[in-house]
Amino acid sequence: MKKLLAVLLCALMLATCLSLCTYANEETTAAEEATTEEAAAIERTADRVVFNGDLASRPNCIVGMSGLAKGSGLSKKGEWEGVKVDIKEPEDPNFTFDYKSYCNKYDLTPMNGEDVGYIVLKVLVPEDGFYDDIEIFYGSGDITGATAGYSVTSEYCGEGNGFVYFIYNLDGLWEGAVNMFRIDPVGMDEGELLYIMELAMFKTEDEAITWCDFDEEETEEPTTEAPTTEAPTTEAPTTEAGTRPPREEKDEGCGGIVSVGAVVAMIALGAVCIKKKD
Repeated sequence: MKKLLAVLLCALMLATCLSLCTYANEETTAAEEATTEEAAAIERTADRVVFNGDLASRPNCIVGMSGLAKGSGLSKKGEWEGVKVDIKEPEDPNFTFDYKSYCNKYDLTPMNGEDVGYIVLKVLVPEDGFYDDIEIFYGSGDITGATAGYSVTSEYCGEGNGFVYFIYNLDGLWEGAVNMFRIDPVGMDEGELLYIMELAMFKTEDEAITWCDFDEEETEEPTTEAPTTEAPTTEAPTTEAGTRPPREEKDEGCGGIVSVGAVVAMIALGAVCIKKKD
């Protein structure tokens, strides 16, 4: 009788452990899925256009391409998404972004030209890529397409956090609701490429520069200190950012719970065997 009771007790413990394990795994999976969905979500605003794959769904806000190689368009570069611009015909490569359609698609109120003095293009240039300058045709009010006399080239550009930022001055040049932009990469040769990641609109130049987060030039002060000799160390290898790689924690999952249940079962069976021997 005691032996039967011990066996039943062991079976109950194992069933409880397996149930806990399944519940824990379900909770972890649900949390991971929620985190992934949250990370993928992009807040759509009228003053900042993020060029990602979502824009390719109907209605497609990229309405025309010219002089670009096959495969250009909304694409992915590593962890970043953007408009891939692969030059095929250097004479006049371009693509048009239908800003009015963008605002209708995401139920946004279009920006007015009077409220947009500066535009910034955030561009990713591959290591083997090249960039010279990018011209922008702009349309607002009655201007609904690329029109001669309604274009600007960047006043200057700079690099920051691995990106290139082009800043355009449109202060006082347009008025009325913004309709469209045509992006013309000029000065690039056949086969050269880049990725246009974002288009952002600002009222003032200071706001545009602050958003760009340009890299600050590092200057080294001369020093007269005597050189020091450092003893060799046995520190752990460093990552590219100069920090030690984080210790990898083992996720035992339900293995630890099952192990505890198995130990308890063995102890119970051992006690039964000892009792029987006595």
